[in-house]
Amino acid sequence: ALLISMIHQCYFIRTGPYLENAIGFAGSAVGPVMAIGQVSEILVLAVLGLFIKNLGYKWVLVLGTLSFVLRYGLFAYVLSSEEPSKGVVQAAMILHGFNYGCFFAGAFLYVEKIAPPNIRHSAQTVFGIIILGLGPVLAGAYNQYFDRFKDAHDAQQYQQFWYTQSGIALVAMLVILAVFRQAKEAATDENSVT
Repeated sequence: ALLISMIHQCYFIRTGPYLENAIGFAGSAVGPVMAIGQVSEILVLAVLGLFIKNLGYKWVLVLGTLSFVLRYGLFAYVLSSEEPSKGVVQAAMILHGFNYGCFFAGAFLYVEKIAPPNIRHSAQTVFGIIILGLGPVLAGAYNQYFDRFKDAHDAQQYQQFWYTQSGIALVAMLVILAVFRQAKEAATDENSVT
C-alpha cells in the first residue's frame, strides 16, 4: 500500500504537465481528459462488490495493482512514437477506476472485514495514515528525483518516469501475489457495524 500510494500521488503531480507538454493536449483539455478516470472510478466502485464476491480480495488487489502497471506502462510507451497517441492515453485513463476502486477501496474494505471490532477504527486509521499521509510525504522526495531527467532543451522527459512508476506497481503486485493470505473475517459484536 505504501508503494502504491507513492506512485498514485506522483500521478497527480506529473499527469497534467505530461498531458500538455509531452502528449500535446491543450491546457483546457487536461481536466476533461483526467476526468475520464473519475467517471471510470464511479463505475468500478458501483460493481466492486461483485468483483470481491467473484474474485476475492487478493485478486481484486492484484487487479488494482495490475491496472497501475498497465496505465503507467501505456503512458511511457506512447512516448516511443514521434506522434504520441492521444487516444491511447485517453483509453489508459479508464484504468484509473481500477487503480482506485480495486486497490484503495478494496484494501479499505478488506481492513474493515478482517479487523476485530474493538480495533477496527484504529486499523482503518493506521491504513489511512499510510496511504494518505506517509505515502504522499515520501512521494514528494521520490518525485523530485525525476526532475533531473531533461532533454537538451531543458524539457522534462517523462518516459523513464512512467516506466519507473509501472515497475514499482509491478513490484507491489508481485508482493501481493507472493505474501497475501486471505484472513478469516473478524467476529462481529453488537457494537460493530456491518
